[in-house]
Amino acid sequence: MSLIIEIPAHLSHSQSSNLTGEYCSAQYFFERGLGKPSIPGWAAIGGSALHSASEDWDRLIVESGECLTSESELQGMFNTALDIEVRKTEDNSPYPKSEWQRSGRQSAAVGPNGGPDKKNEDWWRQVGPLMLASWVNWRLTSGWEIAFIPTDEVRELKDGTTYRASAVPGIEVSFDVTTPDGIPIRGYIDRVFERNGEYLVVDLKSGREPDSTAQLGTYRYGLAQQYGIDPQWGCYWLGGTGLSTSLTDLRAKWPDVRVEKRYATARRRQLAGEFDPKPSNLCGSCGVRAWCQEYGGEKAHEVPQPWDVTEVRIKGAVSADSYTGSSTVNNTEKGDSE
Repeated sequence: MSLIIEIPAHLSHSQSSNLTGEYCSAQYFFERGLGKPSIPGWAAIGGSALHSASEDWDRLIVESGECLTSESELQGMFNTALDIEVRKTEDNSPYPKSEWQRSGRQSAAVGPNGGPDKKNEDWWRQVGPLMLASWVNWRLTSGWEIAFIPTDEVRELKDGTTYRASAVPGIEVSFDVTTPDGIPIRGYIDRVFERNGEYLVVDLKSGREPDSTAQLGTYRYGLAQQYGIDPQWGCYWLGGTGLSTSLTDLRAKWPDVRVEKRYATARRRQLAGEFDPKPSNLCGSCGVRAWCQEYGGEKAHEVPQPWDVTEVRIKGAVSADSYTGSSTVNNTEKGDSE
């Protein structure tokens, strides 16, 4: 029996991380290949609320000069953002709120690592505003200022009127670029800062520090290709500590050729159907574990598994061969695509 799956044409950093083996390729297969819904997690919901609230804070100070610092103001700003994320998740997920995943540890009192019901909604409503306050403190003391990105995009005001902007603040900067191999890469850069002619890209993390700076390298590539700004520096800001990581020299560590090779490798593995599971201690919190035979998921018998793929097609592509490789999978001679 043949199994043909279609995948999106574009890649993002998170997708490339799954496909290059940093995380689990099977998760990509179930979500992107089969379209199975992922169980929502409070870590992602709370993290999205922190991103949204911090964006609101930064836009407010950039656009009007208003600087909110009081505990009540920041708590209201975060909880409003969390309310929105909860409603969006309820509207878009088939899983009831009672089944959403809680990360962290169970402890008698709320602390950095968890609470009585781990890191649930109550935990986020208590700790999230503290993370936002830590971001505000970092912003006011770091010495970096929001950069303005040259563009000609059309923007809309609250009253519905539109105008063509010559520059936009470096807050949630989108990019959509294509590598020389024809691979489209999309992403959003949390912040772009400037100081004395130097640029810094920052990604906010409400959880632990990533093991790799590849995400920052992708951001450098997207910013340079689309906007002509080549930031030398990148770092992560960690909500758990309120501090940023050491600056990474992105030009030295993530030159264009390295970023392009990473995405070429991800594309080759997509087209070769290399979606093998990567068992780890993260499996228990995977949102699509119910479908995974490797994990022993209760619904695994209902769906094909990664090793059943015989052909991979790219949505909207006339010929998948135009994307660095063939779309036909030979499951008996597949080997390593690198």
